[in-house]
Amino acid sequence: MTLLFIEDEYYTRTGILKNVPWDALGIHSVTAACQGKEGLERLSIRPDILLTDIRMPYHTGLEIAVQAKKNDPDCEVILLSSYSDKEYLLQAISLSTVAYIEKPVDMVALCCALKQAIERRKRSFTLHRISDSDTTSREVIRRLVGDQNAFSHSTRLVLEILATQYADSDLCVEKLASAVQLNPTYLSGNFKEETGCCMKRMITSIRIQEACQLLRTTNMPVTDISAKVGYLSPNYFSKLFRKEMSCAPNEYREREACGE
Repeated sequence: MTLLFIEDEYYTRTGILKNVPWDALGIHSVTAACQGKEGLERLSIRPDILLTDIRMPYHTGLEIAVQAKKNDPDCEVILLSSYSDKEYLLQAISLSTVAYIEKPVDMVALCCALKQAIERRKRSFTLHRISDSDTTSREVIRRLVGDQNAFSHSTRLVLEILATQYADSDLCVEKLASAVQLNPTYLSGNFKEETGCCMKRMITSIRIQEACQLLRTTNMPVTDISAKVGYLSPNYFSKLFRKEMSCAPNEYREREACGE
């Protein structure tokens, strides 16, 4: 894991650099910057985690966090601030920050936030394999479910249902919530927090990747593939497939057959 740390206060910066057990946490590369302009330039390293003060010369930590998210939506952000400012808190929430820590910094709280950021980043690495892997997304999900420490019980149940029932055309957030006996809003928020992906998006990703697998390995008609992955309307499936894969299903099949 790589981390970019931006802090303009000398004693806070040196104290954190000295007292956080970086290697023990699994952070093997720490780049430090002493103000916003330098920090913005250092984003070129594309850090896994951004730890930054909010109020600094030239650029605020929030401005840098927004740019970090543009560079890499999966970059995890931890904000430090001396000010209990509602506006900052709201912006921090909008950026899906891991934590908002007030100064003087509690090292235990900071280490806990760093551990959480690392786990979220690891999960995002693994979840991206759903769209990048040559194996089926069902296989990837089952590996995720097998890691008892990766997700909460409810999230593992949802992932297992998605892996086995993705072809159910009626599958939706409400049905998933009913299956795990949780409020849909609560379940959706918790799932997004743990996986970095909303459930509706996950359903679509699984179905499209399963369709890709069938297009690559079978001669099944597109209309049959559409139904097999949970879409009763072949026209809707084709439009969605084109949106996700930038080509029509038959074009994808031809391209894969040619090894392009």
